[in-house]
Amino acid sequence: MDKQPMRHVIVNGLLFQLCWALAIFSEPMFALLSLVVLVVHYVWSSVDLLTDLQVPTLVLITGVTIDSLFALAGVYSFAAREGAMAAMTLPVWLVILWVAFALTLTRSLAWMVRKGMWFIVACAVAGPLSYLTGRSAGVIYFDDAALALISIEWAAVGFCTYMISRYRSAVESKTWVSSV
Repeated sequence: MDKQPMRHVIVNGLLFQLCWALAIFSEPMFALLSLVVLVVHYVWSSVDLLTDLQVPTLVLITGVTIDSLFALAGVYSFAAREGAMAAMTLPVWLVILWVAFALTLTRSLAWMVRKGMWFIVACAVAGPLSYLTGRSAGVIYFDDAALALISIEWAAVGFCTYMISRYRSAVESKTWVSSV
């Protein structure tokens, strides 16, 4: 992962927080607008966009897939919101959150991703806390027992993110074979 100038790291983190707050506490359209700004900043600050998008794309696909499976299995359900697409398994706001989170992994959270086990543990704790906040706001419903599954989901996302990032860094420095 390329080291980003601190201003890009800070802007990325702030835009993620804005997306998160707007997705949970307002209408999805406002979160979508903040996501557009985050995406534009991400593209603008990228040195090699195709390489920069590898980790976020894989994490986005993983997270949306697991959340979709959990929703289909009844692990959690979502509050109906105006403007939501009823045919989608996940509400728009949750997809926005996955995109926004994925775009932090090579910017504002890159330092944490490099910490390996600490990142995985942070994901296993912070992920469920985010879902609990959503439950308190009335946008997602689940039993307390589901927190274990959500924690496992986030630990898996953290592990995959770390391994993909580690592999990508090793390939860039051509040391993957010797580091395994």
